[in-house]
Amino acid sequence: MDASSRGIGGATLVGVLLPSPASASSVELATWITHHPSRPDLPARLLELLSDSAAKRVRATRLVFDPAPGGPPNPWRTYRVALERAAATPRATHHLVLQDDALPCARLLDAAHHAARWRPDDLVCLFVNDLAVQTSHRIRDAAARGAGWAPVLGEAFLPTVATIWPRELVAAALAGTALPDAARPQADDGVLGDWARQSSVVAWATVPNLVQHDEDAPSTFLGHRDGRQRWATCWIGDYSWRAVPWGVDF
Repeated sequence: MDASSRGIGGATLVGVLLPSPASASSVELATWITHHPSRPDLPARLLELLSDSAAKRVRATRLVFDPAPGGPPNPWRTYRVALERAAATPRATHHLVLQDDALPCARLLDAAHHAARWRPDDLVCLFVNDLAVQTSHRIRDAAARGAGWAPVLGEAFLPTVATIWPRELVAAALAGTALPDAARPQADDGVLGDWARQSSVVAWATVPNLVQHDEDAPSTFLGHRDGRQRWATCWIGDYSWRAVPWGVDF
């Protein structure tokens, strides 16, 4: 069925309607923040920004520290620990993994819970930037048409600044990826991008993006910024997540 009405910013909605979302009680969200000690002030800031959501979701937020911060730069090392801890949390049906330099929209945890209800079986990326060239074009196209989703396809990496994982895909990713290499740098988005392609797993980006990226924070992979901008392709800004056309597919 086609939809034709008005969305965020007055965009005309022209897309395919998704089925009704899963019930609120069927989604139990846990949140994991990956952290490296080279960015000591970021976790407290992010926890404060997340504190405007429902209390039970705020309480289900945990920090994950780099297990070998003195080793070679390896964001995958910390991300994998987050997935391992997620897998050991059976009560949660979905896991939001955030990097500590994420800048969330208002009431992000409530928005993430709602997003998981609409796509309970899919990876959901709450942040995508223009380095994901093909996906960023799809996001802009979806925004112009008033759709709430765009597929993450054709990229060399999986955007990992803010990603919702169904527990079944947490288990699949752990089984399908290697343990971190102690001798060389590894980017979490690169390792998981390889896994997603090899496993034919398609992630979906929210339109607009619900998370922005702190461009002033030092990179835990490079130790510095390389000059390429990593701003969100389509940032929600001051709009409420409730205005997102969740039910309109790409």
